[in-house]
Amino acid sequence: MKQFTAEEQKELDTGVGLVRQHKRETAIAFFREHSKNHPDRWWLAGVLSQLLLSQGSYQEAYNYANAALRNNHLEANRVVTISLLNYKGTAAYKLGRYQDSLDCYLQMTQVQPKNPLGYLAAAKILLGFPKDSDRARALPLAQKANELSNRRNAVALDVLAEAYAATGDKKNAIGSEKEAVRCAPEKYKGYFQSRLQIYTVD
Repeated sequence: MKQFTAEEQKELDTGVGLVRQHKRETAIAFFREHSKNHPDRWWLAGVLSQLLLSQGSYQEAYNYANAALRNNHLEANRVVTISLLNYKGTAAYKLGRYQDSLDCYLQMTQVQPKNPLGYLAAAKILLGFPKDSDRARALPLAQKANELSNRRNAVALDVLAEAYAATGDKKNAIGSEKEAVRCAPEKYKGYFQSRLQIYTVD
């Protein structure tokens, strides 16, 4: 893991301080300038990617996440790498680059095999692909995400139900969606109940 010098830590703290003061535009300008002046400081590009993503600047967010991944030379630990892949994958998805996004999330499953996020996101993306063969690939990923979530995550169960339905397994689709309704926080139960109707209405 990268150990910051005193100057690097001060630089990072200054930028993060601007974010905490709700000076987001100033923070973005700060990180842009410092990232340009120090392209080797990949963590600046990582923070900038996150900020730009939250503003809907998806192309820039993608570029900075990609730069951070390319330039960190294995200095980032697994948690940081997962975050960078998530920023890049999210930006790619928003830009309509679904295969690129899928590749990011599949890479996440390699970096951190016990993190359900990569499996879940990859499954959801595959379910949007036009070919039946691609949608069928979503099922084992959704099953793995649920296994790692102890079958208690409503979103993961919902994706699993959709994956079962994509393979024609209506019985397991209904069972998984019922579990999603059961596990969902009270204020979201209505949404998952409406999802359940998709599989129960003939």
